[in-house]
Amino acid sequence: MKKFLVAILALMVSFAGLKAQSYIEWIPVGPLPVDFKIFDGRLMSEMSMEESNNEKLLNLHPNEIIAKSIIMIPKKDDMSFSSIELSQKDNTYIVRTDYLKYTSVPLKKDSPGGEVIGKCRVGVGLRIEATIKTKKKDINVTDLYQLGVEAKNGGISGNITLSIMGVESEEVTSGFPLNAEISPTSVAAALQALAQVKVAIYDKDTHLTPQIIEIQYNAAYQDGKTVEELSNPVLLPNENIMCVVIQ
Repeated sequence: MKKFLVAILALMVSFAGLKAQSYIEWIPVGPLPVDFKIFDGRLMSEMSMEESNNEKLLNLHPNEIIAKSIIMIPKKDDMSFSSIELSQKDNTYIVRTDYLKYTSVPLKKDSPGGEVIGKCRVGVGLRIEATIKTKKKDINVTDLYQLGVEAKNGGISGNITLSIMGVESEEVTSGFPLNAEISPTSVAAALQALAQVKVAIYDKDTHLTPQIIEIQYNAAYQDGKTVEELSNPVLLPNENIMCVVIQ
């Protein structure tokens, strides 16, 4: 319990100071399956199948981050990425908060020998997704605590969804909260789940299966692409080379 309380307090600090990323930068996807040869010549999938793989996979995924993204839907059939945190009245927002333990690999077009069009974050973690309808302006849509308060006061309505990505832990899944309407209670439950996942990732008994979680496209490639196209890439075989290939 002490570990969880410390982790939650640390998350409160990180959420308070975190700015939403520009969405031409890192775009949440999937999570999507990935496989390639690692440094000792084995496939990632072979290591993922090992019962006690935690320490080995953590060494292959040395980076850690809490990243946020915003999709703004001001009206039907109009959707765009946004780096603006303060809401407009009567807009719909999809706000994703990812806690990731990851490594980066190249993103290529059409084949493993194709053009490099960006890079991917491959790893494990937890995604909190809040879909909200704002009833007033100037709400900080990336602040989960404020969303809980505004939901209680009638400033927003919506729901919150959690997804565990590549982390198999009985302790986490047994207490995993259901999808729910946004409220102070559901926000607190989501942050507690995030803290639990953060602790579980470093538990030697936790089984990890790395996946493609976020993509950063080159500016030239993403120009003219829709939110749907960038968020839902079509994977192609990578011939076990350390890269991700899309159509």
